[in-house]
Amino acid sequence: MLRETCLSLLISAAAGPACAQPELSLPPDRSSVSTAKPALAWSELPDAHVYVVSIFSDSLGKKRVAKFTIRGNSCLVGEGLLEKGVRYWWNVAPSRGGILGEPSAMWSFTVSRGTRPEKRPAEGAAKDAGKRPAEPPVPGADPEALPEPDAPAAARPAQRNSRPR
Repeated sequence: MLRETCLSLLISAAAGPACAQPELSLPPDRSSVSTAKPALAWSELPDAHVYVVSIFSDSLGKKRVAKFTIRGNSCLVGEGLLEKGVRYWWNVAPSRGGILGEPSAMWSFTVSRGTRPEKRPAEGAAKDAGKRPAEPPVPGADPEALPEPDAPAAARPAQRNSRPR
């Protein structure tokens, strides 16, 4: 009996931190966002190599809108993925050594109907006119993070980078 208890405690202690789930932080649960390209953020886990961010159009997580693999603990949702006036649910699952862990709790946000249009530079206003304006920085975001291959084309960046497997 004592031997089984010690073994059980040893297994629980070893599995404890590795079973941790990220805690979502931005946008706050059930909030409204003023952009169709919101920043998403969550707590970083010391043993997670990457995170899989999923956005759904239903609270049960059955209708996936987007899926991204991210290094770091935040990202911006790509242009053209979210619609004004629609409520979305999202979660984050850590990946440890290629093994996907349990996802975080499911949170929701609504893209407000009064979503501001994306600002474009005036023609000829700068020598970089015609290039896409820079995204606002998100603390901890990895600019080279790529969406999963099954993500819609609008979510994929123009350049190709290698991803860890």
